[in-house]
Amino acid sequence: MASEEKNMEMIHTKIWDEKPDANNPFSADQSFCSGYDVYGDLLINATWFEYLYLLFKLEKPEKWQAEMLEKIGIAIANPGIRDHSVRAAMCAGVGGSTSASALMAALSVGAGQLNGAREVYTLVDWWKEAGTDLGAWKKTIENPPRAKRASVWNEFEHTPGFDPHGTTCTKPVLQTLLLLADICKRGTLVWLSESRETLESF
Repeated sequence: MASEEKNMEMIHTKIWDEKPDANNPFSADQSFCSGYDVYGDLLINATWFEYLYLLFKLEKPEKWQAEMLEKIGIAIANPGIRDHSVRAAMCAGVGGSTSASALMAALSVGAGQLNGAREVYTLVDWWKEAGTDLGAWKKTIENPPRAKRASVWNEFEHTPGFDPHGTTCTKPVLQTLLLLADICKRGTLVWLSESRETLESF
């Protein structure tokens, strides 16, 4: 019996750990996320957004962090029929495509450079460099960094983070920013809220 237990394969990662079921090695008896018992603890005591934060950060969130993640989830859950990814799905549906095809259309556009994931990725890189330095942001906006090597991505036709069709922040985005800054009460969100109009003027 001891040799069987010794040879039993253990499945674990930095995020996840499992203890196998005694009667079925293909199923788990206990599952742990970052050390927390998923079904014996988190399922009973945690909210979805606390668990989501744990999956991303591998630590229990503070109350304000879970609240902020929840509000972001509400804000981006359905961007509305004017959003490019939603319109891509609508066009696929109108054209008679399958549901899976419509989903792929939405994901493809949502991964792009116009209000998509690639734009977010670029902004994260810019934040690493410019931080909360308005002078650095002015320089970056006026002379955007160029790719150092060949890429499948074209150069941006607008400044990432800004609406290419408008001159000021739209009301839903502004409402979201003000709420998140109020929840956070410190750091880059507060700075962004206070510096938004200056950034828009560059």
